[in-house]
Amino acid sequence: MSEIVERVARALAPVAWAALGTGDTLANQSRRTASLRHARAAIAAMREPDSRMIEAGWINARDVDGNPSDDNAVACWEAMIDAALAQSE
Repeated sequence: MSEIVERVARALAPVAWAALGTGDTLANQSRRTASLRHARAAIAAMREPDSRMIEAGWINARDVDGNPSDDNAVACWEAMIDAALAQSE
């Protein structure tokens, strides 16, 4: 499982994940499994960006010299997700 899938799953079912290790139950294990499936589905649904996400990505994709960089890739990703989240507000 990838770190991002687990992070999203934990956000979807925080109580089930909080029980991990101590006081764990079959119900919580089942909720965690379901949250992982839901997280993968949510991330897959965001795979294709919409026009606002693409615009936000282009703004952050390159440094001042026009070169791509790891920092800009992170800024690009964050800007695209922020644009997606802003649309639901």
